[in-house]
Amino acid sequence: MIYSVYNYGSKRYDYYRTSSPGSTTHAGTPPHRMGSSPLGATPEQIAWSLPSDAVPCGAGDIARGRIATKSTGVLGFLGNVEDVPMTTWIMYAGIAYAAWRVLR
Repeated sequence: MIYSVYNYGSKRYDYYRTSSPGSTTHAGTPPHRMGSSPLGATPEQIAWSLPSDAVPCGAGDIARGRIATKSTGVLGFLGNVEDVPMTTWIMYAGIAYAAWRVLR
């Protein structure tokens, strides 16, 4: 089975191959829309989870196989943490520092 994971850094899909075929026919029900967001869910919330035995097998501009995500845990809304540019982390650190200065 081939999975495609969008790489926000290169703006391309990274392809991963697993030895096992997919076991289910759909990725599940997306969450309901909340608040004023025009989207019901982010791509990371509704995509397949990349299996732990997946190995990289290339990259391309078009998704192949199932679209998956590597993001998990608390920072899942950021996508793949290793693909977030350093300038974004510096910006987050600056915002956190400014908030700390205001609230202390």
